Amino acid sequence: MANGRRYLERHFVRLGAALPVAGLTQTPTPLSRHRLTRERGERTVVVKHDERSGVLYGGNKVRKLDYILARAQKLAATRIVTFGAVGSHHALATALYAKRLGMAATCFLGHQPNVEHVYETLAAHVANGTELIRFGDPRQQTITLPPGGLRRNRTWVVPAGGSSWLGVVGFIEAALEFAAQLDDAGQALPARLYVANGTMGTVAGLALGLAIAELPVEVNAVRVTSENYASRDGVFRLMHKTATLLHRIDSRFPADLTERVHIRFRDGFVGGGYSRPTPEAERAARIADEELGLILETTYTAKAFAALLADEDQVPLAFWNTYSAVPLPSAAGVRLEDTGLPLDFARYFPSGEDSPD
Repeated sequence: MANGRRYLERHFVRLGAALPVAGLTQTPTPLSRHRLTRERGERTVVVKHDERSGVLYGGNKVRKLDYILARAQKLAATRIVTFGAVGSHHALATALYAKRLGMAATCFLGHQPNVEHVYETLAAHVANGTELIRFGDPRQQTITLPPGGLRRNRTWVVPAGGSSWLGVVGFIEAALEFAAQLDDAGQALPARLYVANGTMGTVAGLALGLAIAELPVEVNAVRVTSENYASRDGVFRLMHKTATLLHRIDSRFPADLTERVHIRFRDGFVGGGYSRPTPEAERAARIADEELGLILETTYTAKAFAALLADEDQVPLAFWNTYSAVPLPSAAGVRLEDTGLPLDFARYFPSGEDSPD
C-alpha cells in the first residue's frame, strides 16, 4: 500500500478513473510519535498532522474539497456556495480554494460565540473577495438570498463541512494513507484514533478507510457540534450512502463496508455547545502544546484531545489533527466599515460587542 490515492486506483480501477481530484492537497501529511507523560501516566501517541494538508489552508477541509471542487470544475461551475458559522474553517477553506481554481465563492454565515480567530477569519474572507451573506436566525436556520438566489448560472453548492459522499472519499483515501505510514514505519497499531466530529464527513471516511485496510483501529468520534449536525445515525447513513455509490461505480468496492467499521461515539466533551470552550478543552490545548508541540483550538481539536486524555488505559493511541497550521493574513487594522460586511458582524471586530448567548 503506497498511499491512499494509489491504493484506490490500483484496487478499484473504475473508481480511481471516475473520481478526479483538483490537486489541492499536500499529501501524505506527516506522522509523529510522542510519549505523553502527563494525565493518566505515560502513553504513546501517534499524531497525524493534517494541519499541513494544503498550502492556502490546511486541516481536514482540503481533502474533501479536493474531490468536491474537482467535480464542480468538471461541470463547469463558476461559483461555489457553502454554509457555516462566521468562524467556519470550512467556509474559509472553500472560498480560498475556489478562488485558486478560478471560481467565485459565496458563504452564508451564521452567528456564533466570539472566540479565537473569528475576526481573523472574517478579515481573510475580505482579503479573498468572498461574498458573505448573513445566514439568518440560527434558531430557525433561515437564509436570506440575494437577487437571483442560488439560481445563478453554474452555481455548485457545497454542504456544511464539505460532508458529502465525495468529501467522505477524501478521508477514505486519508485512512489508507495513514495505514500505509504505520506499516512503513513499523509502528505499533494504535488501539484508538481520536478525531473531532463536526459534520461527520471526516469520521465517516476514516472509519470506512480503516475497514478497507482491515485495521481494527477504533475511531473515536468526539462530537463538537449539535446532534443535528453530528449523530450516530447520521454517520452511518453517510457511510452507507458513500459505500453504495462507490460500489455502483466499481463493483469491487465492498457495498457492505459499513458493517465492518470500528467506531465509538463520544458525546461527553461538547460542553455548552459549538465553539464554546470547556475547561477540559483548555487544559488539553495546554498539554498538547507543552508535550507534543501541537497547536490546537478549543472549538474542535482540543475537545477531541480532551477525550484522549480522559481515557485511562495504557494502550497506544492516535490523534488526527484537523486544525490548519497555515497562518492567515494579518487582520490588524481591518475595520468593518471598510469591508462591506453585514453590520451585525460588528460584534466580531475589536470594537464590537461579544456575541450574545
